[in-house]
Amino acid sequence: MAVQVVCPDCQARLRLSEPPQKGTEIGCPRCGGSFTWPSGGMESSDGEVGSRRGRSSREGSASGAATATRPKKKDKTRKIRLKKRKTNPALLWGAVGGGLVFVILLASLLYWFFSRKSVAQEMIAYLPAACDEVCGINVGHLSRYPKFYEACEQVMGNYGFRKAMEAFAKVTGQKTTDVVDYVIQGYGKQGGRTLEATILRTKAEFDVGLLAKMAGAKKYTAEGVDYYTIQDPGLRYPGIRVFAPTNRLVVFTRGDMGEDVFRAMLKGNSGNEANTPFARGGPLAQQTVRGTVWRYVLYDSGAIARMQPPPKRDGAAIGGTNDEEDLKREIAEILNGAKGYGIKASVGSRDVRGEWLVWYNNDEKAIQLRDKWRNMSWVRDDEQSPPRWWKALANKSGGGNTAPNVLKDNLAFRASSGVFIVRSAMEVKLLQNGIGSLVSTFTGDGSGGFMPPGMPGGGMPPGGIPPGGAGGPGGRRRRHWLRYAGTEQRQHLQV
Repeated sequence: MAVQVVCPDCQARLRLSEPPQKGTEIGCPRCGGSFTWPSGGMESSDGEVGSRRGRSSREGSASGAATATRPKKKDKTRKIRLKKRKTNPALLWGAVGGGLVFVILLASLLYWFFSRKSVAQEMIAYLPAACDEVCGINVGHLSRYPKFYEACEQVMGNYGFRKAMEAFAKVTGQKTTDVVDYVIQGYGKQGGRTLEATILRTKAEFDVGLLAKMAGAKKYTAEGVDYYTIQDPGLRYPGIRVFAPTNRLVVFTRGDMGEDVFRAMLKGNSGNEANTPFARGGPLAQQTVRGTVWRYVLYDSGAIARMQPPPKRDGAAIGGTNDEEDLKREIAEILNGAKGYGIKASVGSRDVRGEWLVWYNNDEKAIQLRDKWRNMSWVRDDEQSPPRWWKALANKSGGGNTAPNVLKDNLAFRASSGVFIVRSAMEVKLLQNGIGSLVSTFTGDGSGGFMPPGMPGGGMPPGGIPPGGAGGPGGRRRRHWLRYAGTEQRQHLQV
């Protein structure tokens, strides 16, 4: 009858095919020790414990004379060595193979996660590579907040990108809000030519042949891609062209750009990815495009901004106040030595979180600015009033009289990968009531581009507020939100 014995050293249960005889020495395969088994000390096969356990050969004389065993007679003593059970090879290889498959799947998942392109990055690839200003709006996310989205739509009706959305939605037979999920625009200069494009991303796949139904559409083919010349829906692009590189993207672009630029756009700048606005934007682009509404500007050809603050003046400043001049000086100090800047707003159910991001060559300047602003007395002291230029800035947010204090209470400063970040927030209900004021602060008359809330406090545009009002002097089209306007403004930026 099979029995089990217990090793007194490690308490391992050892299974024997038959009961051991008195005086049998048993070797334990687990701990390597051995013990002599006296009669009557065993466990039966059903688990009934015997009266005594064996005594290990490792036990010293300290256990007392009463526990000592008699000298063993070598000629009459049997020694039993128990062998370890052998592992089934099939089970072993199955476990090893399963582990390898798991590791490979995990590595593949991590590679996919960290190497995949974001929606914004995919879209930016179809802009002209030389664009140095890129802006975007996550329409799908913004539409999750109906009241705020409705307030935005009321002041964006005449914007060029909105006209393009409506023109495309018309050929699909659906509402604009049911079709478009994301919009991106880009602007730049190359060889004296203006580069502009607007890209729509749809919520669902569509038939690319629908572009043939757009007003005045004439079909052409280049690089294996069909494109059309159409009537301008309101973007004011000369000789406008439209094409669909995928069944989720629609690209509107100027027709007077170089043919090489256009053909590169048709292929998503394949082979030239390092020179696209997203790649050149580095950590600035990566962090900015995460907002609901965003915009970033790169100084041409990697140039560094050399900002000169406006001179101090006695009395009221021309076209503004001394508060605005002070604001310009603060901004000039921050932008001095920058490679680019960005603004973004992330809309939530309760508040709008805004950031102003400034990118430098290294971490040192960003960290210095972070520490400097964190230690400002008016920032650290809740009871101390902020400077007047801060109030002038906050009052342009459309948040009402409480805006300066609300934005100050939520003010924070960070530094990451050479990017200095100013962050604040404002409740949606405060901002949406003055959304028109916020839009006019950035766009002037709202005739071009589209609205970037930026910081809920109106952002910190480079050079401050241009002379002649919030939006600056008029031009052919105020396409861009924070561009320098007028001779007086340009003289403060030397690149």
